[in-house]
Parts: sequence; C-alpha cells; structure tokens
Amino acid sequence: MRRLIATIFMMSGVVFGFGQFSGFTGFPHPISKSNLPDKIKTIREYENDLLSSEWIFDTLRNEIFYRSISPFSFRRNDNNLILVKGYIYDNSCKVVKSFGLHSNVGLSINYYEYDSIGNCVKQYRQDNKYEYDDSMANKNPYSYISEIKSLDDILNHPKIKEIEMIAEKYLLYETAFDSIGNIVTVFTFNEQGYTTNFSRNEYDKDNDKIYSYSGLSNDSYTENYYEYEKEYSFFENEEGIPPKFEKSNLVINLRLDYNPKEKRKRISYIAVDKYDRKDRLIERVFIDRGKIQSKSIYEYNNFNQITKKTTFELDKATSEEINKYDNKGNILEKTYNNIRFGEKKVFKYQYEYYE
Repeated sequence: MRRLIATIFMMSGVVFGFGQFSGFTGFPHPISKSNLPDKIKTIREYENDLLSSEWIFDTLRNEIFYRSISPFSFRRNDNNLILVKGYIYDNSCKVVKSFGLHSNVGLSINYYEYDSIGNCVKQYRQDNKYEYDDSMANKNPYSYISEIKSLDDILNHPKIKEIEMIAEKYLLYETAFDSIGNIVTVFTFNEQGYTTNFSRNEYDKDNDKIYSYSGLSNDSYTENYYEYEKEYSFFENEEGIPPKFEKSNLVINLRLDYNPKEKRKRISYIAVDKYDRKDRLIERVFIDRGKIQSKSIYEYNNFNQITKKTTFELDKATSEEINKYDNKGNILEKTYNNIRFGEKKVFKYQYEYYE
C-alpha cells in the first residue's frame, strides 16, 4: 500500500471570527510562546542603547509583566509614553486576571472566566472612568504609571487597589465555542451593558475558518471569506478508504464592507498568500479595485525563521524588516528600514535566564 499526497485548491462556502485572548502583549518578531527559550526570565529590547521594551516570565515561561517606553510628542508631565501590562495565572497556566496601564490614558483590569474544557467564555473589565471630573482638565493624573517596573508594583499600587474596590465590573466579551473549541460567536459590550459588536465564524469539515462576520446592524458590518490550499493523503490499492486530511494553507482572504450610502456590499480588499514547498509564507498581496496595492515578500533561514520582510506599494519597495539570530534561534537584532521616508530603526535584544 502506497500513500499519495494530493494538494487541492478548495473554494470555501460561508462562516465567522474573533480572536481569543492569548495572554501575550506581542513579543519582538518573531518570538512567540511556542519558541521561547528554556528557563527564560527576561527579554529586553534596546533602541539606540536605550531600553524600549521589557518582557518578564515566570518559571513556566508565562509572561507576567510587560513594559514599553516610547517618545511622546504631546508632552504633559512626562516626555515618554509608558505602556505596562501584567498577568495573573491559575494552576493550569490560564490567565485569570490582567492589568493594562497607559501613562496618558489610565488603567484597566480584566478578569477571565473559562468553561470546563478551558475555553475563555467571558471577559469582565474594571477601569478608571469613574475618576473623571473637572479637576482633571489639562492634567495627566496617570504619570505615576511611569514608575511601575514590576508585577509587584502593579499588585501593590494604591490606585490599582482602589479600582479593584470601587470601579464597577462589567461584562466586556462573551464567547461561544463549538464542541471542539472553535470560536463560533462573540458579543462585545460597553459599561452600560449594551452590545457594541457581534461577530461569528463558520468552519469547514477540517476546522478551517471559511467565513467571518463582524458588525452590529444591517447597515454596518464586514464579512470575510477564506479559501485554502488543502493537502490530503490517499492510499493506492485500498478501495473505500476516505482520504486523510493533512493540512491547510490559507491562500485567499476576501473582505466585503457594507456601504450604507450605496446600500450594497463592496470589496474592501483581497489578500492572496503564496507558500514555498516547506509551507512557509513567501508572498502576501493585497488587491483593491482590481489593482495590487501592496505586496510583502518573506525570506527564511534554515530554521524556518523569518530573516527579511520587504513591503512594496505600487511596485516600489517602501519598507524592510530584517532579523538576525544567534545559533540557538534567539533573535538578536531587528531592523526596520522605512525606505519611503529614509528612516531606520535598529532594535537589539538581551536575554536573562533562571538558574
């Protein structure tokens, strides 16, 4: 019996989508939870020898603290914009509580509720909106956030404790899943309990999302249709054995926006992906109004890590992203080259490990 591999281009039917909380703030590309170094404790990012971002992990490689520092042109009490996030996990490494702090806007606390099989079905929020009054006019009462440099600082800060005691907790997201963990619907709510958005997904027999809807009314919504390149295995000399599904590569994402003035849908964009023989994304093209608006080209090393991404607009290169790694696959340097404006930013990374 010999196995044959067949690649089939599938045109999808009709379905919906929304992202489930992952617990991560966005690591330096291309770091993710799946490829974090063993015993990682801290990753620090530097721009021009100045600390710009910091990620701190527990001994299970869960991110527990994130802090970023960037110049802020509209100065108030500080000339830097500080973003801080903190995460609390249960014994199953699921996030049960998170903190989001912004040195110019304020802070919020999020709480996560899971079903019996680990799906995050509800997310609640408390925030600082109750604090607003006339005394805050032309002031920034959140400059103290720039002094928070650890998860302990978050947990012990009196302002954050005050929010936990006083601010109203309201339902922010409610998510429904199918029997195998695919997100089917998501409702988004505001502080008053009104629905602000509704999204839903549909999936094919291989659990690939083939359609998504996001909106609130018949006059304001978007739809996405997804098409895949499917790979199945067949066995010779064996009749009656169904083909075995191997994998899918997303090749087309078609987005439609409803235009209330014209009372019709129009194509917002078509994204077309191309892969090499190792199933690595090597090209992504965005088409609008029948013309290629932008194109991204990806290059990889022998460890399948992205070493270069070049973006073109109207056939002219507009930007480059270049990554350099050590012999363990850890990113050491990331370069953003804005060709259009002649600007370049170089970020370097340092790693600290648990003993």
